[in-house]
Parts: sequence; structure tokens; C-alpha cells
Amino acid sequence: MITETGAGVGSEETKRREEIIRRVARLCKKQGQFAVACQKYTQIGMKAKAMKCLIKQGNVEAIISFANTARDPQVYILAANYLQNTNWHTNQKSMNSIVAFYTKAKAYDNLASFFEACAQLEIDEYREYEKAAGAMSEAINAVKKSPSAAKSGRQQQLEYKLKLISDFVQARKLSQSNPQEMVKMCNFIIESPDAESALRVGDVIAHMVEYFYAIKDNKSAFEYIQKMISKGIKINPYLDQEVIDGIYAAAGVAAPTSAGATQEGATEEIGEEIEGGGGNK
Repeated sequence: MITETGAGVGSEETKRREEIIRRVARLCKKQGQFAVACQKYTQIGMKAKAMKCLIKQGNVEAIISFANTARDPQVYILAANYLQNTNWHTNQKSMNSIVAFYTKAKAYDNLASFFEACAQLEIDEYREYEKAAGAMSEAINAVKKSPSAAKSGRQQQLEYKLKLISDFVQARKLSQSNPQEMVKMCNFIIESPDAESALRVGDVIAHMVEYFYAIKDNKSAFEYIQKMISKGIKINPYLDQEVIDGIYAAAGVAAPTSAGATQEGATEEIGEEIEGGGGNK
């Protein structure tokens, strides 16, 4: 009986102590003393709240270190989510930590989304389609491990994107050895439904323009520029001005003065020139 009473008193004492520490932690957080608040929350086992304080502080090294020490799924996810809002693509440690934390937390849907973001970055910022294909493959592997009921549809979506990216990688390799197959593959990509969700269609069309320009088939080069314009894609981010000027000069008309823009009348005039044999091959 004494033991039970003693245990009860001890338990009440512990609860009161934890409540005091919790209040101190809240106060420190409110005052912007995030490091102290983190320590106090950690002291009473509230690891997720402790991580949120570190996130408020914004110390990447501290966040990574705490997540590794905490070994808590919720903390792993909080840390990885935060790191995605930093310049992770220029910090290999942050990138590796995001992958490791989502993996340890078994947050495979989050992991898949991260790898998909990696693929998109490689395309948008660097036009590194081979690296993008690698990242997309990792995204698919992550989705396969997901317990989500919607994973089948998600996997199909990612596999479709991977196919278009991989086809473009293969097509570019065929430019010299099998140009006919390259043209066929690029046309397939350009006309594929929702292709822009997988890659930059402008890159594919620009590759065709550059190929035809290089072999002096200016008529075909111009036709692909027109295709680019008809899809609402600006020309200049994808093609050197020298190439644009050369193709338009072959058509006997002035090149567009602004990025990707042509006046309707000028476009019609160019079309008439090309149809009338104004273009050179």
C-alpha cells in the first residue's frame, strides 16, 4: 500500500515537473529562444516539438544532427520536409539527408516526390536528361514500396514520364548514327499527350531545329520553329540567335524581334516564302 501510494506521489511529481518544463519551453519559443526551447522539449521527450523549434531557428546542421540523434519517424519527416525548402541541390549533405530521412521514416510517397523534384530540376536548370532519368527511376522504386492505395496510378504516371525522358536521351544519341529514327522518336515525344509534364518540349523541338539547320535543311528547320511557336513556346531560351537568324534569313524574312514572338502577318509571310521555295536545303 505504501509502495502504491509512493508510486502515485512520484507519478504526480513527474507530471508536475514535466508541465513546468513544458511551460518554460513554450515561453522560450515565444521569446525566440529556439535552441533553449528545443532542449526543454527534448528533456521531456517531445521530439517533434523540439524539431519544430530548430526549424524556426533555421540551422541546417543542427536539424540534421538532431534528426539523426532522435531516431523518430515524425522527426525524420519534419527534417526532410524542411531541408527541401533549402538549397539542397547545391548541398550534397542536405540531399543525402533528405533521402536517408524519408527512407528511415518509410515515407516512400514523400521520397518519390523528392526524386521527381530532382528529375524536374535536372531538366529545368541543367537540361541533364540522363540524370533526370536516373532520378525518375528512383522515384518509381520508392512508389513501389509505398503502402498507398493510389500507388498503382502514381507508378504508371511516373513510368510514362520516364519513358518520354529516356526516349529523348536515346534520340539525341541517334542524331549521327540513325537520324531517321531520331526524327521519328522526337516527333513521337512532341505529339505525346501531356509531354510537358515530363520534359521541356521546347528542348525536343530545338534539337530538331538544330539538326536540320546543321544539315542545311532550312525548310524543315523553319517548320519546327513554327511548331514551337504554335505550342506557345518562346524561341530564344532554346535556340541561339545565330541559328534563328540563319533560318529566317534562308526564308528571306526578318527574324522575330522578341523572344518567341512573331507577328501574325510576319508568320504568314514566312509560310508563303517557304511554300514558294524561298527556303534553302
